[in-house]
Formats: sequence, structure tokens, C-alpha cells
Amino acid sequence: MTRCVSVLALGRLDLPDLPQSGHAPWLQRLDRLPFPYEVSATVRVRESAEASAEILRQLDAVSAQVTHHDEHGLHPPVQLDRQREEGRDIEDEIRSGSDGLTTRTEAWVRIAVSATTPEALRDRIALVQRLYGQHATIEHPRAQYHLAREFVPGEPLATTAYRRRLPVRTLGGSLPAVSASIGDRTGPNLGYTSGTSRRPVMWHPWHSQEVREGSGLTAILGTLGSGKSVLGGTIVYHTLRMGVPWIVMDPSGPLTRLCTVPELRPYSKAIDLLGAEPGTLNPYRLVPDPRSEHYPAEAYAGEEDPHRAARDAYERDMHAARGHRRTLALDVMLALLRPEIATTPQTHLVLSRAVQMADQSQKGSPREIIARLRAMQDSHHDHARDLAGLLEDAAQLPQGQLIFPAVDGDDGHLMRQWRLVVLSLRGLALPSAGSPPAEWSEEERLSVPMLYLASWYAQREIYARDLGSRKGLLLDEAHELQRVSSGRSLLRKTGRDSRKHSLRCLMLTQDGEDVLSAGVANWLDTLFVGRTVGADAQAAALRLLGVEPGAGYEQMLGTLSSSASAGTGGVREQVPREFVMGDRGSGAIERITVSLSHRPALLAALDTTGNPRAAAAANPWTAATR
Repeated sequence: MTRCVSVLALGRLDLPDLPQSGHAPWLQRLDRLPFPYEVSATVRVRESAEASAEILRQLDAVSAQVTHHDEHGLHPPVQLDRQREEGRDIEDEIRSGSDGLTTRTEAWVRIAVSATTPEALRDRIALVQRLYGQHATIEHPRAQYHLAREFVPGEPLATTAYRRRLPVRTLGGSLPAVSASIGDRTGPNLGYTSGTSRRPVMWHPWHSQEVREGSGLTAILGTLGSGKSVLGGTIVYHTLRMGVPWIVMDPSGPLTRLCTVPELRPYSKAIDLLGAEPGTLNPYRLVPDPRSEHYPAEAYAGEEDPHRAARDAYERDMHAARGHRRTLALDVMLALLRPEIATTPQTHLVLSRAVQMADQSQKGSPREIIARLRAMQDSHHDHARDLAGLLEDAAQLPQGQLIFPAVDGDDGHLMRQWRLVVLSLRGLALPSAGSPPAEWSEEERLSVPMLYLASWYAQREIYARDLGSRKGLLLDEAHELQRVSSGRSLLRKTGRDSRKHSLRCLMLTQDGEDVLSAGVANWLDTLFVGRTVGADAQAAALRLLGVEPGAGYEQMLGTLSSSASAGTGGVREQVPREFVMGDRGSGAIERITVSLSHRPALLAALDTTGNPRAAAAANPWTAATR
């Protein structure tokens, strides 16, 4: 085999500040080359006294030049002032530093590039030089044979030219060996790292619960078009093929297309809740009672009386389930009323009393709340009758019929027949984010309780499965759940019980503040942050990642790839989605790219952006009309 090889030398460096520049550390940039390369670096660690003496000599030289300009009545160049200030900072850092990070080094860095022909080799050299641009000079010295011998261990330097004086932080932080290794080696492949080096990212959604005994709550953050649905759908797709059942709560409906992917179609079912039977979203049936077999005495072996401890834990959770039903029923009843009525103290008092008197078991019904309101005989009798009439009117609406059952039934069989169940609320008119409730239309006001009732419905189906079996839950538009206390209780319950029930919950939301306000940040096991805009949203995302805001990473979150970019002629071009992945278990944080170019059917199913051309092609009636 014959190869053409050139050895390049790293010349003058003008490194940008990290992370403000958005660039990778200087040596790790080579990992972005589309061809293999080799690096040889000879490093000499300098004594602090030697480095300090050299800095002082350079400061004396700068001072002499400044004095020379002053003697001739000339202003010294700004570059001299900058060099003097930088030299003073370095000298002070060397003298006062005691942690070893102020050590100075000398390094000779060589880069070996090879190709099959001289022409191809010159093209590759030019590509290396363009990769660094103005931040570093890539030299092509003579005496290539002697430079190539430096790649043999133990060989001396061919030349002392191109010596680079670097702080140990700049040198150490650039080495590929110190880049973050994210994920694990046992789970499905999500993509590859794209921050410093390119490595495959494997992540097992149940490794935390089964090995580290941690939580199974994952938050996926990002603004519109950041790729949250793509990442969530990718995780669901891979683990479904591992045999893990999933239930997906999708308010807007696009994720129902997962059920059409050929390899998932035989095992999937899309359910439109707005077309379901009356009482499907009865709040009393959505909170399951704990099962006694989930509280074995063996799990409390460390207690003085294991059987009594197991019984007490079971009774506590039974009491908590009744409390969840009361809170959920009260929130739903208030949400069905207009804001100017629901926000009055008298309304809250009357409804709370009616909910407290109603049956709080799984056999309860919101119609009993109406009956309790009509039966009140105290000073609030007239107001209670008015509320009963308003709730009776709401029960006649299509959305209200889902809450107020005509005849109690059991629809749990839907979950047990399918590996993937997508609960859709397509047609639900959710209010705009940030809009005050007083400005909501009638349809928008009734849509909000539908959303968080559907979330409780999804979790109830999860609890119907065996305690120790793997299972998954995806909650899209999770920021809407923060509007009421029952929605926040759902998220806290999910985070608290995820380890015990071997559950991986993917929580998709647009703002990290939703996670912080829900009180589930301590239960987060993994975090994916997509493109995030807005100072407050970026600061919240960084706090969840464990990074102090204000260090310059905010700009990087705003430059992560969106779902698409405009191509020629206004035609949208797909681009891979980028996220910052934070693993709480290992403490690693890295930038990753999720690419589905090798799975076009899955990518088409997860594309939630409107495409009139594709829709027309898929609809023969529209195509014929056109």
C-alpha cells in the first residue's frame, strides 16, 4: 500500500474565548474532519520560577518599547498595552496560584494527513487550514521525513520551531480524551456527539431505575420546531422494538402517525379521546387505587414489623389516591366555569364542600358533585344551585360528556391489547401560551381540563401493568399541566413512582421554568435541551443542566439547530436536530445530534411541520380537486 503523507505544524494561535465563541476546543476541532488523521504532541511542563522569569523579561521588553515611544512624543501602539496587561495577569496567576492549574507548558504539535494521490493530499491540507481559519496558523514545514519520525515514540524533536507556550488548562481542555462521554453502552443509539468529538450516543431508558436505583423522569425542552417530538418519537420507536409498551399522550395529534410506521403498525393503536364514550375522562376513575400485591413485606425487611410497615405504606397511598381524586375533581369543576365565577372565594368554598361530601372512591362521579350542590341548605344555597346549573349545562357539551359519565364502564382493555397506544385530543383548541384566562374562548376554556384529564388517563393505563415490568409514558405539551394543581400533582407522582414501577416518563415542554415550578427538578434523571430562545428560558435550562447562567452558554442554546431551514426556492430542507444532553447519574453534559436520515419512514412520521404538498399528495380527493 502506498500513501502520500504530509506533516503539518501548529503555528501561531489566537484562540477565542469559550464558551462565548461557540467553537470546540482547538485540538478537538480535528474530529470534524471527514478523513482520518494523526496527532503527535511533545509537551514540556515548565517550572513556575522559569515561566515567571520569562514573563518578567517580556514585560521589561514591553516597558522599554513604551518608554521609547514616550521619549519621542509618540503614543505607544494599543497592542503594547494589551500585551503588558496580559503579561501582568499571567505573572500574577503564576505567583498566586496554588492548585496546579496555573502551570505553564511548552508544546510542539504535529498533524499527519494522508491521501492516495498528491492532489487529494493538497485538498485535505487546505481543508485542515480552513477548519481553523484565523484562530490558528497551520504550517507546512520542510524536512518532512524528520518531522514524521516524531510520531515514533522516543524520537527527539526534529526542530524546536513552532513552539507554543500554553497554560495547562488550554492544553488539557483540548485533548479528545477529556471530552464528555454521554449515555451508556447498552441502550439504543440516539445519534452522535457533536460538541467536541464525534462518538455514538447510546442511552438505555431503564438503566437508571434498574441499576442506579434512580428516577425515570426525563425532560425534553425546546422552543417550537426544536425537535422535541422527533427525539421523543425516536426513543419510543427504539424501545418499542425492544418489546417495551408505551402510551403516548398527544394533544395535537401528529404523533398518531407513529402508528402508521410499517414495523410498528401491527402492534399500535391510535385512540381519539374526543370521540370516546361519555365518562371516559371521569376524574374519579383516572386515579387508580394502589394494589396490595405491590406492597410485599419483603420490601420492608429492615423494619421492626415488616407486615405492619407494608400495611401502613399501603394505607398511606390509599389516602393519597383519595386526595388526588378530590384535587382533580375540584380543578376540573372550576375549569368548567368562567374565570370571573371560578375565581371568587364563595365559588371555591362551595365547590370544595361539595367535592368533600361526594364519594371519593373510584366509583365516584362528577354528577354526585352537582347533586351535592343542589342539596346544600346553608347560607350559600342560592350560589350552590347556580353553580349546579352551570355545571349541568357544561355536561351537555361534547367535551363535558367525556367528564360526566352516563353509565360507568371499563375501557382499560384498550391498553392491554396494544404495545403502543397514542391518545389523541386532535381538534382541541388550547389557548395561546401566556394569554390570561379571561381572554379564553369557550372552546379554549373547556380544552384545558381535557388536556390534564387525558394525562391522568394515560398514567392510569400505565399503573394497570405489572409493577416490575418496563413501561413508558410520553406527555406532550406538558407545560399546559402546570396551570392547575392536579397537573403538577400528576408530574410529581410520576417522578416519585417511576423507579418503583420501572417507568420512563418523557416530559415534553417548551420552557425549563415549567419543570422548576412543577417541583420535579430533583427527580430528573436525564435532560435534553433543544434550541431555546429568551433569556429566562435559557437561564432555566442551564440551571436544570447544573450550569451557572451568565457564563456565556446562553448563546449556544439559541444556536442549536431548528427543525428545518429554508432552502432554494423557499423549499424546506430537513436538518438533524441538536440537543444538549445532561445525564444526572454520571454528571456528563454534551451536545448531541439526532439524525433520522437512515430511517426516512420514521422521519416522515415524526415531522410535525405543516406541508401542504405532502398533505395533498396523501389525500387523493385534494389531489383530484387540484
